[in-house]
Amino acid sequence: MTTSSRIGPQAKFWTYCGAAAVPAAGLMLCLLLVIAVIAFIARQESAHLQNNRADVILVDLQERLESDTALGFSLAEIEAAQPLLEKAILLDASIRAIEVMDERGVSLFNTDRGAIGEYAPASWLLRLRESQSGGKSSGWSIDTDEERTLALPVRGSFGELQGYVAMSFAASWQVDWTRFFLYSTLIALSTTALLIILTAWMAKARVERSLSRFEDEGSDENAMVMIRQARQRLDDALASLNRITSEEKR
Repeated sequence: MTTSSRIGPQAKFWTYCGAAAVPAAGLMLCLLLVIAVIAFIARQESAHLQNNRADVILVDLQERLESDTALGFSLAEIEAAQPLLEKAILLDASIRAIEVMDERGVSLFNTDRGAIGEYAPASWLLRLRESQSGGKSSGWSIDTDEERTLALPVRGSFGELQGYVAMSFAASWQVDWTRFFLYSTLIALSTTALLIILTAWMAKARVERSLSRFEDEGSDENAMVMIRQARQRLDDALASLNRITSEEKR
């Protein structure tokens, strides 16, 4: 069996492995895209569920406070408001703070007791005034990179605005992109490695079959050479015998 016969299958093996790199890279990109889409959808669903939970808690607080203001109490006179807020903040781990403020934005009750009596942040006051423009008093919200704040108006027995109940909670749309990229890359690389291993295993099987075929062909070729050599020796022997016979006849 010649050297060139053995080089051929080995070259095919590396050709198969190299060809596997192209679909493997494509598969890795597709996996990263799929993971990113799934993460985006999960993030949106998580934000939606979190907003629903916050709305339920906030509306319940609004109704409880208004049940007291409907009896003629002002917001500042509702003694049960502070323990009510402190119980509500335990309902969801994402809630960072809950407070009740008057129509000017001064905190009356707050899960952060140190902030009681102080004005709300400037961004809150701006949205509060905007919500009161045109004689209206609607709810408002503020979104930042780290948290979301929702506020609902609290009205008195005659529908007059007495203040707001506001809740701040961690923004569920925050994503740890370093961890996300790490996990996504590990998943994609693991899948790609499995594809390459499978392709290499298939290539190895094909190479072994090719080597076996070349060895069989080489064995047949060697046998033919031996037959031709034996036939040549037989022809030479017959020729020598004919010469000897002719000389004897002379």
